Amino acid sequence: MAFIAVPVAVAIRSINNFNSPYGSSNSPNIAAFIIGPLVAMCGLVSIHCFIAKKSNSVMEDLQTICDGVSKQLPRLSFHVRFERHYYHRSSDNTSSHTTNYIEVIVAGDSAVVPYATAVEPVIPYPTAPEMEYPSFAGNVSSDKKSPAERLATLEAMKPYLSDKEYSEKRTEILDGV
Repeated sequence: MAFIAVPVAVAIRSINNFNSPYGSSNSPNIAAFIIGPLVAMCGLVSIHCFIAKKSNSVMEDLQTICDGVSKQLPRLSFHVRFERHYYHRSSDNTSSHTTNYIEVIVAGDSAVVPYATAVEPVIPYPTAPEMEYPSFAGNVSSDKKSPAERLATLEAMKPYLSDKEYSEKRTEILDGV
């Protein structure tokens, strides 16, 4: 608070000195207009450094606590996680927000999680193979394909169809012969 009060007090005193007659020994102190903002900027920078140092200290202490609890409880694993989210406020102004949270992983009966590690299984996303799509430039119709071609296409699609759908389509193709 002092870094704001000092420049304001100096500015008020200097303005009062402007109202005094020229012969007065109390002339405006121009150096105060330079020193005041410098003191304010140094105060702001020091406060930001202090806050950043305290924040890092708290995060390190939190990580130490999580590691200690993870050592004591072999089936629980605690992790401090950080997520940074970026967003745009205007065309050239990008800001970010950091979310900090504690992730707790509980191991099953058969799995023992080692100290401060957790194995996350990789779940493959289902993907379909690239299939040839009929060209709609000409009059291509599925009726003009031979039953053998239609059965071959059905066999290629078999892994992606249920047994019921596969048998219905196969019966439909064979009934058309």
